[in-house]
Amino acid sequence: MNDDVVTCPICNSDDLEKINTYKHYCYVCNDCNNIFHIKKEKYLLEYILPKSLCKKFIPEKAFLRLFSDDGSTASEFYDVYATECLHISEWRKSEIRQIVDQLKLAQIDLQGKTVLDISGGPGYVGQQLKKDCARIVVTEFSEKAVDVMRNQLNIATAKFDYTKDRLEDIFDEKFDLIMLRSSIIFCPNLDSLIASLRNILSPGGHILIETITPSLGEVFWWQQLEYKFPIIYSQETIEKYFYKHGFSLSAGFRDSGSYVGVKKRSYSNFSKHFFTWVIEYPMVLGYYLLSKLSCVAVDQRLHHKMLTQIWRKTEAFENTQDRPYVNYQQGSKNKSKTFGYIYNGYLGK
Repeated sequence: MNDDVVTCPICNSDDLEKINTYKHYCYVCNDCNNIFHIKKEKYLLEYILPKSLCKKFIPEKAFLRLFSDDGSTASEFYDVYATECLHISEWRKSEIRQIVDQLKLAQIDLQGKTVLDISGGPGYVGQQLKKDCARIVVTEFSEKAVDVMRNQLNIATAKFDYTKDRLEDIFDEKFDLIMLRSSIIFCPNLDSLIASLRNILSPGGHILIETITPSLGEVFWWQQLEYKFPIIYSQETIEKYFYKHGFSLSAGFRDSGSYVGVKKRSYSNFSKHFFTWVIEYPMVLGYYLLSKLSCVAVDQRLHHKMLTQIWRKTEAFENTQDRPYVNYQQGSKNKSKTFGYIYNGYLGK
């Protein structure tokens, strides 16, 4: 793409800072503080090493972190949920405990309620919440994952693609709670999405949204993804669109923590540690130091930042916030599932 015609997809500003990452060009908007990515046609190591030869000797997951794989699609890349839903880890199981605590803090009772979990793979959360609510539907981008969750976990599922589908065209029912967890970064038009959410949400219904927010840590720790999320929305942008479409904020939480701790905790075998600390981390630091030459309008730490919000649909456009935000730091006392740790119930303490 020609740099001369690049504008922010959120606010149409051309006041952008361009950051070079391994597989993508990252653009930080100085006006609205959102981040978007444009994938490169060729990566650095592909200019240096023979790609076809490396594919024969490098493990598949490591290869996809360093090279492009012309034979796969984004859908196939996320078929991993079809396998993961059959082997749920303790870390994944702790996800349900964190969601239950979040709903309790917002005083949301699921008894008799209908729930939609958008991009809810690998489906364990939907399977567990099914015991408490009247009905739950889980969507995913991968058709294979949708089929396995339906057949193996016995939950209602539907295929949904943020870039192509409208929720109103898929569902003709209303939901009392809609959850969007770590997925709106794949949505190219948040304004239209929230309008669609309102259309399929029951009066007084709630939306639980979890998402990363802009930081250089979110840019560089994920720079090797072959199918990287295209947009990181700022908290201000998310709130602007929810207020625009007639929602009030019932509860809000912000988590932050070091990615170094996440990597040490999450990767238990030698091969993953070797790749992380010998290849990935030096690459993170190298591209990060180059980015420091420019001043970007987002958090410049190599940290992970997560925003959780629970919104209530109002009949009048109240634009209110029921409770103040609560801020949590990753550490020995607060271990959020968000950071690759087993959630220890700190929200309920």
